[in-house]
Amino acid sequence: MKKILFLLLTATITVALGCSSVYYSAWEALGKQKRDLLRDQVVAARKDQVEASQQFKDALTVLRETYPLKSSNLQKAYDQIKRNYDRSEGKANELKERIDKMHSIATALFREWKQEANSIKNRSLQERSLEQLEQTRNRYEMMREALKRSQSKMDPILGQFRDHVLFLKHSLNAQALGALQGEADEIQAGIESLIQSIQTSIAETDDFISTLSNS
Repeated sequence: MKKILFLLLTATITVALGCSSVYYSAWEALGKQKRDLLRDQVVAARKDQVEASQQFKDALTVLRETYPLKSSNLQKAYDQIKRNYDRSEGKANELKERIDKMHSIATALFREWKQEANSIKNRSLQERSLEQLEQTRNRYEMMREALKRSQSKMDPILGQFRDHVLFLKHSLNAQALGALQGEADEIQAGIESLIQSIQTSIAETDDFISTLSNS
């Protein structure tokens, strides 16, 4: 147990210091290869996507239930919308960090795989390994692009959402209601499109997890 804790601590420290070779060596000592680490990150990315999708659905529900605004409920509306904006932004940031971590591991895995495949002396086995690498990398890139598409849609929606929250904060009076209704409708439409994009990305993630399991 002490050895495991020491190795995990070492892995954590090396990530902070940017020493990836020591990081991977520490995990290999625990029986986890880069392929295992990538699968873990992809599974975690799927979970992050599900949670982000649910949070944006919650924000959509709040917006739908809040409008049309009543002047007597402006403070309550602001509190609910602000809370959901903060949570949505948090989930978006978590997903972005996950994608970056996943890609770092994938890059290391594919580099190692290519080097090891090229070192195989048997020509037939070498070609099969390189072909398998290419197929896996292509499937990974399809999944990553889907992830990036859905993640990139979050930034403009969050920007609109943030502007909306700030305007509501500065204009807690009946005169602001008309302008806010139109803005809320635009944000709702954007969130609906984002949720569809996330669902597509989740499907691509499932396909890649299956690829890792079967290859």
